[in-house]
Amino acid sequence: MASIPGNNLNSADKLVLEAFGSGLESYTPKGFSAGFVNKTPERYDEKFDITAGGGTVSETTPSGAYTSGDVQSVGSKTMTQRIFKDQIDVTKIMKRFDNYGSVIEEATKKGYYYRIEQDDIMAAVFRNAFISTGTHGITIDGTAYPLVGDSQAMGNTGSTQDNKITGGLGADTFDDAFSTLQRMKDHNAKMMPCAMDLKLVVDPYNRRKAKELMGSPNNPEGAERNINVDQGAATVVVWELLGNDAADCGNDDSNNDTYTELKDNWFVVGTTILTKLRYLESIPVTMKKIEAQANGNDLYQFDMALVAGAADYLGIVGSNGT
Repeated sequence: MASIPGNNLNSADKLVLEAFGSGLESYTPKGFSAGFVNKTPERYDEKFDITAGGGTVSETTPSGAYTSGDVQSVGSKTMTQRIFKDQIDVTKIMKRFDNYGSVIEEATKKGYYYRIEQDDIMAAVFRNAFISTGTHGITIDGTAYPLVGDSQAMGNTGSTQDNKITGGLGADTFDDAFSTLQRMKDHNAKMMPCAMDLKLVVDPYNRRKAKELMGSPNNPEGAERNINVDQGAATVVVWELLGNDAADCGNDDSNNDTYTELKDNWFVVGTTILTKLRYLESIPVTMKKIEAQANGNDLYQFDMALVAGAADYLGIVGSNGT
């Protein structure tokens, strides 16, 4: 929520605050529906360990000893806070003649864009799911892997598995995704079926296809009356930012090269018990008002600090549409 520190608010301040809050509430982030979990960070650079161990269930006799299993770190992911600051300058002449109309309008838009930015930081994790460079890579046993790819390491076992599906979204490729999640193994190379509480995450380009696949009682891709075994298998999440940067929203087609490349991407995300999609917010969206000493202008300042990322690939499969 937006807030102005302190209690010394005049009526105009309250209108600006309400406008900013209205802008925030006018957009609903899709990232949390897609599987991101909101956690409070403990440090500026938050490190997540990728662990192996603890996955064995040992049978013994009534008087048998407990079996010890060491938990070892086989990789890590560091997520560093990103800082955002903006302000709206309000001159004395604007206050006199504009009656804050333009300021209220700009505050509403600022709240809207801040909420989109929060969601876009989560969407960028999926937009960059197929690369392992920079901040997008997940380090396992000393090697950087993408969130979605071929030959993903299972800890330090020497074994690998794929979580990338070949082809555009359809009945057959969704079945491949479902089967891949059911056969997925953990970092001990032990079975860890992940096909629970599934989310089918798509760009609006694939909205119709996704809803037909998950909602039709009969085969959505044929004229026969065969039942659709995938009906209700996953909750469809249509994410406007999945194929487009927030900065591109509202731009004309000449700036939509990114969208053309990414609109076919789709993902299936398993239960949050097993996945590690994290949203870490250290400073919630805040608005404060100060007076500029140099010219006496009112300054409405906006702050937030957060980061989002994937600390492991387990429980997630995806395709770039090819």
